[in-house]
Amino acid sequence: MSTDAPLGPLQTVDRALHILNLFTPAQPEVTVSQAAVALGVSRSIASRLLAALEARHFVDQDPDTGRFHLGVRNLDLGALFLQSHRLVSAATPYLEQLGQDETMVVRANLFILDDGEALRLAAYPARPLTHLRVPAHCTASGKVLLASLSEASLERLVAERGLAARTMHSVTDLDALRQILHEVRTRGYAIDAEEGHLGGYCYAAPVVDVARRTVGALSVSLSSAGAPSSERAMRLIESVTDAARRISENLGSGPLWDAASTDRAALVTVDRSGGMGHPSAVRR
Repeated sequence: MSTDAPLGPLQTVDRALHILNLFTPAQPEVTVSQAAVALGVSRSIASRLLAALEARHFVDQDPDTGRFHLGVRNLDLGALFLQSHRLVSAATPYLEQLGQDETMVVRANLFILDDGEALRLAAYPARPLTHLRVPAHCTASGKVLLASLSEASLERLVAERGLAARTMHSVTDLDALRQILHEVRTRGYAIDAEEGHLGGYCYAAPVVDVARRTVGALSVSLSSAGAPSSERAMRLIESVTDAARRISENLGSGPLWDAASTDRAALVTVDRSGGMGHPSAVRR
């Protein structure tokens, strides 16, 4: 039920941020009516909120359709986030090093776990700013990040998001996923063998902060007509685990995430002393 009751300052901020969250890849434009329904307010209040966001360049209105789309201020803040993020800064030289190695011919990626999904913060060579979020359970980086969650957090995430298949190789059973994550914690790296998309192979290792909490995942991915040889797979695993260790060492002296951020902070310590298993023996 919509209402014309005046909003308090905190309500106004919350509703304005709610409007920004209405924009998605599937819905790049929003109307006043859509905003009003989503917020449970009248069209007049929704219109005023959109006008305030437009004045600050967070949204722009198409003069022909009246629909709103995101404004350039969001791009400014996104760029500032990446420029000032300690994890991205520490990882960039190693992303470039991995991506420029002509003997490996791979793409290097940096992911974090956000809202139950693997979110790509950076890649080398650079990738389009699309499909930044991928299901965590069917990617190597996602499995590294999931392996650092508590059992309760993992069960809650699966209950909320499920384990949908992306290919015939995707893991769709929670018990099977638990076993895979146990192997990831034991080995110190994860493998994606055509789980996210057919023909795609990926290897990932955890990046940890000074408190030994997993704060990101570094991966190398390749697309090929078939599985890489055991020798090439082992070289990719060794390269990505070594780069992840170096990034971890360069993160600085303070924890990367606030201890109050439970899904990012209540994570298990990764033991890097464990030996590497043969990549073909754990084709997940």
